[in-house]
Amino acid sequence: IAAQLQDQPYASCLFLSGSGRMWAGLYNGNIALLNTSESVLEVENLDGDNAAIISMAEDASGNLYYATRGTGFGMYNPLTKENVHWNDASYYEGSSRPDNDWINALAADPEGILWIGHNTGVSCFDTRKGQFVPVPQSIGISGNTCNVILCDRQWKVWIGTRQYMIKRRILV
Repeated sequence: IAAQLQDQPYASCLFLSGSGRMWAGLYNGNIALLNTSESVLEVENLDGDNAAIISMAEDASGNLYYATRGTGFGMYNPLTKENVHWNDASYYEGSSRPDNDWINALAADPEGILWIGHNTGVSCFDTRKGQFVPVPQSIGISGNTCNVILCDRQWKVWIGTRQYMIKRRILV
């Protein structure tokens, strides 16, 4: 299967949803859904700040979360086409909010917590309540840049920093 981006900039990340849909984060801040029956990309304009989407994750309700470098992160509902964007650290609410808008990685755990890797560590966002929650002290990477993050099926979170690869039990 091949789909042409046409007048869209290149894909900066790929994400396979729980329902088997392939999404592409685009360099211009939009997302695209691969329509496999027609081999085309259906582009969704997120009306963002044109920052590259570099990571995506999905919550249990099918909402798609996306990370950008420099303009925060957002949530897109594929059914309603609603888009919510959080940016500018001064507007984040909660105890474990990111210190800046340079989001590097996202991962969703089975309990509905969105793990957000950024340039000053990790933050946790409760997707059910729509608010930040404290990061477990056992994570222990405060002040280190989190480049990649993954939640596995054994309830563990894997965090990659510049210095370490860390595995911890999910206890939020």
